[in-house]
Amino acid sequence: MRKKRTRKRAALLSVLFPGLGQLYNRQLGKGMLFGAIAIALLLSYRPSRLSTAAILVMIVFPYLGLWVYSILDAWYGAKGTAKHDPTRDRLQSTH
Repeated sequence: MRKKRTRKRAALLSVLFPGLGQLYNRQLGKGMLFGAIAIALLLSYRPSRLSTAAILVMIVFPYLGLWVYSILDAWYGAKGTAKHDPTRDRLQSTH
């Protein structure tokens, strides 16, 4: 018996690193894209070459935006985890 994917677990994985929750949800393309963008942003940090304002605008803010988006996307992307999903119930009753 396979374990049910949960929204909490998907979101928690994205809290750890952007894209992990999407990989958990089996959204491989999106997970790899989010992870690659996060790694690129982290690797672009060069303290001696950029001012603090430039670091915030070009690295920190985009990373935080990606991180928050990844968490929310993982939460809402987890399938079959809602306690009551009228759309899913309706689709199952018609088949």
